[in-house]
Amino acid sequence: LALMYEYGHGGLDKNFPLAITYYKRAAEQNHLQSMYNLALMYAYGRGCEQNYNLARPLLEAAAQRNHAPSIYYIGIFKT
Repeated sequence: LALMYEYGHGGLDKNFPLAITYYKRAAEQNHLQSMYNLALMYAYGRGCEQNYNLARPLLEAAAQRNHAPSIYYIGIFKT
């Protein structure tokens, strides 16, 4: 559902704040892809102020569970 709000799929209008809400709910349940997507929302300021300090712990938690895209973005943000 968060992805649908982020990109406006399924007839829904784009709604970044609502996407963040749903990503947070899933991330709190340790859903790796949601942790990653929420981190990118924070990192790029989609629906919120840009905040690497909120993004980093989410990426690190997902990376510790071998989520390859999170590992990649940790490297990107460190450069």
